[in-house]
Amino acid sequence: METIGDGDFSVCIVRLSPFNDIERSSPHLFLYHECRAVLPAASIDFAWFPTSRERQLHEGDHDCWITSVFTKRPLAQFDLLLISNAYALELVNLPYLLAHAGIALSASERRQAKSKTLIILGGSNSLASQSLVFSDNDALVDAIHFGEGEMLVSALVAALTTRPCAERRTALEEHAASVDGLVVFTSTRTPSRVVKAVYRSMDCYPIRCADNPPLFDSDEASTIRLQIAAGCPSFCTFCFEGWERKPYREVPFRKLVENALLLKQTTGADSVELTSFNFNTHSDIVALIVELQRYFKQVDFMSQRADVLAVMPALVDFEVAAGKRVFTVGIEGISERMRAYYHKELSRDQIMGAIEAIIQAKAKEIKLFFILSGNEDSVDGEEFRRLLISIDSLRSHHGSHTRIVCSFGLLVRMPFTPLRYERLLLDRAQWEQSLQAVQSAVQSARFEFRLAEQFDEYFISQTLVMTPYPIAPALVAMAENGYVYDCKFPKGAWQFFSSLLGRQGWLPGSFTQLKDRHARFAFDFLDTGIDSGFLYNRFIDARNHVQQSSCMPVSHEITRCSACGACSGATERQFLIGHAIKAPTKADMETVEALRKAKAAMQPLYIRFTMPLSLRTAKAATRSSYIMRTLAERLPGAATSIMQVQDVLFGSPEWQDRMIAWYGRTAIAVYPLPRADREALQKDLQEIGYTVLSREQAIGSRYAVCIEPAEGKHLTMVMMERSIEKLLDQRFLPASLLWRGNDAVFNFSEKARKKREIFEAIIRTAVDGKVFVELQGSPKLDLSPLAKATSGLPEDSITACMRFIDDSEKR
Repeated sequence: METIGDGDFSVCIVRLSPFNDIERSSPHLFLYHECRAVLPAASIDFAWFPTSRERQLHEGDHDCWITSVFTKRPLAQFDLLLISNAYALELVNLPYLLAHAGIALSASERRQAKSKTLIILGGSNSLASQSLVFSDNDALVDAIHFGEGEMLVSALVAALTTRPCAERRTALEEHAASVDGLVVFTSTRTPSRVVKAVYRSMDCYPIRCADNPPLFDSDEASTIRLQIAAGCPSFCTFCFEGWERKPYREVPFRKLVENALLLKQTTGADSVELTSFNFNTHSDIVALIVELQRYFKQVDFMSQRADVLAVMPALVDFEVAAGKRVFTVGIEGISERMRAYYHKELSRDQIMGAIEAIIQAKAKEIKLFFILSGNEDSVDGEEFRRLLISIDSLRSHHGSHTRIVCSFGLLVRMPFTPLRYERLLLDRAQWEQSLQAVQSAVQSARFEFRLAEQFDEYFISQTLVMTPYPIAPALVAMAENGYVYDCKFPKGAWQFFSSLLGRQGWLPGSFTQLKDRHARFAFDFLDTGIDSGFLYNRFIDARNHVQQSSCMPVSHEITRCSACGACSGATERQFLIGHAIKAPTKADMETVEALRKAKAAMQPLYIRFTMPLSLRTAKAATRSSYIMRTLAERLPGAATSIMQVQDVLFGSPEWQDRMIAWYGRTAIAVYPLPRADREALQKDLQEIGYTVLSREQAIGSRYAVCIEPAEGKHLTMVMMERSIEKLLDQRFLPASLLWRGNDAVFNFSEKARKKREIFEAIIRTAVDGKVFVELQGSPKLDLSPLAKATSGLPEDSITACMRFIDDSEKR
């Protein structure tokens, strides 16, 4: 990315977890495209929470060492930080990040100091982010956005860019008064009624995909996430997302296909993952999967509702035909009683029907997800044991070897859900009976048992999301004492946190006790569209194990509106009541099966391609995405003519264990779509400057390698001599060293020449004094010894520039 100019309005998009933990998610890319609609690419950057290695490196360092990803700019120099908060535990990291970025920890301090940096937090956890608050008028951030940000983020950024720096805090307050979902912490007034932001125009869902979006080095770089629906039609009492994102809305089929092709063209992706809370509730899910299989190497879809599978077992066969082998099914309650408490509307017969359909389809693995509430009794435990025995009997009956994994989470009572009124369990002893019962049952059935979280994490998370108190000082104290969340907490985190809250009076008995309908909760100024009375009545139903029918039918039975208040009018209500999932037909299954076979039999075209120096250490998916982007920039129809690209030389699995960091010319297989015109694609590639070759021509038989110092590294002639000598020794290639002027030349023995791995090796010194090695080698070439400590070179100190040697150059 280009360097941000001092006078330009700049935005840094911030995630509160290290990149490796959030690389599969897409909120930061959503924010980028929103910002990109009103700002040039050079004005937008990113920042991740530092990894444990980075934190150790800077331990005790209170300077401003946290900088942005691309421009390496201190965060305090940006005009706006947009923070995406995915889950509660991340919030513990915010004070640490601000302190080490040189930014004052409260809105009031920043306002008083006339700091130019504004900090706005949003994301899927924003409705449970009350732990950021110091008081009604002050918080760790300047503003919080509640709800969905489509179109609103770009409007906010645009509003701020029109005002000089000194007026932007005032501009933020003025903007909040005119839009939904934005609360600003000011010194003049406390938050008044705010309506949660909901994007309702799903028929024109805005995929604002800018040209050449940022490319992050990741195994996920060649996968796009396609949001197919928003919200959830169900009323599961525990589900924050289900209540926080109501009502349920679908992006129309044609719009989804259009968006997917646009994303493929601009990002270089060859795989697509369909994202929604339950992907199999989309009315056109079958048609969508069939259509996307025509354009993507891989179409992935995640967790789904068991009741839909039970009512529509053909959907399982269709998913298997489309390539799915691992199924994740949310059962949640271990018994009928507990499933009624969770309002799952899922009977034992439906569970068994769904699992039998998956087993019959010869799935490789079934992940069954359960939630423990701590309220389970021995009767529930015994019913769970019988359920697992029945599932195991199904496997035996069908002669199946399907792997069964039972994963358990502890119930976090979330705000804005019916279970916010429930008592909180913050003592491990309160969970022991439930845990022992389910673990024993799973192990007796010879299934795999997994517990999703540790108790310290659970207790802190539960406290963060439900506290009504201004506990931001506790988060600051956590950061100051080294308690940050990076997949886990340091030992003693809950003990420190709870004792701190206890001393401040923020863990009273009333906090953990059962609440009545008059209880006050955090963010009570927020209007989510669902009346508190409706929530409380659903809680009473849950306590009595009574289930009310959902608005959206699983099959085609007639249903009615639940009058929760989330829908904006008759059209949205009628959509839910009349919703129906279109079942897969035999023709659908035959089509996806034929597409899979056609993709497996694709014959590629081969080209040579130059990988840039900037990707010398990049992962395979990143390189693949870069290649596709490069072709698509020059070939407008790439999304509908190229299925995938694959490095068949230096970036291939055959070479990955034989290479050091490298760039330069390699060989690429370009796969046309199964039904695309192969000759037309060849002509298109030639017209944009690529010679189409046979595989043998593309790969070649002899390569020139320039081994040079990595950026910022200095290597001497002696260091290079010793490292090449050790490389030759380890490859059993005897050679003697001769001097020709300033060059050191390795003279290979007859034995070494017969091995035909390295034909020539010369160490040279450039005019600027840099030492480099020129090698010529064959497809047997192995440079991996140079990356090992035994080579005598510092870690990551060299890079290989690769190129082919034409016949005219061979000697």
